[in-house]
Amino acid sequence: AMNLYEWQAAFAAAYKERHPYPYDLPEFMPSVSGLGKCARQQWYRLRHLPEPAEPLEVQWQQDEGHDQEVIIWRVLRNMGYAITTQKRNLPFILDGAYGGHADNYATGNDLTERTYVEAKQMNYRRYSRVYLRGVQAGEPVIYAQLQATMHATGIRQAMLICIADSPTAVKSEVRQQMRYLKLTDSGYVHPLVYRELVPYNAAVGVSLELRGRSLYHAARTKVLPRRELDPQAMEQPKRGEARAKHWQCMQAYCAFRDACIAAGPGGAIIEQHPVLRGMEP
Repeated sequence: AMNLYEWQAAFAAAYKERHPYPYDLPEFMPSVSGLGKCARQQWYRLRHLPEPAEPLEVQWQQDEGHDQEVIIWRVLRNMGYAITTQKRNLPFILDGAYGGHADNYATGNDLTERTYVEAKQMNYRRYSRVYLRGVQAGEPVIYAQLQATMHATGIRQAMLICIADSPTAVKSEVRQQMRYLKLTDSGYVHPLVYRELVPYNAAVGVSLELRGRSLYHAARTKVLPRRELDPQAMEQPKRGEARAKHWQCMQAYCAFRDACIAAGPGGAIIEQHPVLRGMEP
């Protein structure tokens, strides 16, 4: 019989043989979920630069989040919403710009129009940021995904549903961030689920389309983009602090860190993420 370590290694190897996404994009076309991330990081990925495999625990959390969507659709139906599908397979492509999939579409209950639904599982820090600031300020990458999807599909409203992966840690984190932001304590924090209705912003949608087209062109023509700043930064840097360590790109966490450092910060300018425009030093 295998010992524990051998069994764990066999389990990890078997788990990596997961089902692929139910849609295919043209070669070098950006994914809608990555439009708000660093342009150079996306370029390396689109050019198929080798990157380390994600740890097993990260893959497990991703699949767990996908499985939770089935529960969310059941709950929404019980609430009186009409859901388009029970499966995670609603692909779309904006020709020459980007592509991806929508988790679902819903009508009914308090929705006055057909609405694009995006479900996200988040750790307690990300959940707390969105809970206190809203998705546009708390998670600009997800906000870009929502706007770009609406722009490509013609939907004019998105419903973001966030599920905390550690509800017990949410309350204390929200309280801590409220003190940091000097916000008034409302006295109640829901530790599990958050919903936000996001209207379509045409200016943001057009800008993201241009960003997708420029990324697609750069990947096809092998033109390296310049390094971009971290869109997940909690705060804009104050004057004189523009080079603060927390505001620089996420080099320490990027799979392409070594190649990016060797290439230097310069390169072709890609249409900026509209939420981050004007925030760079």
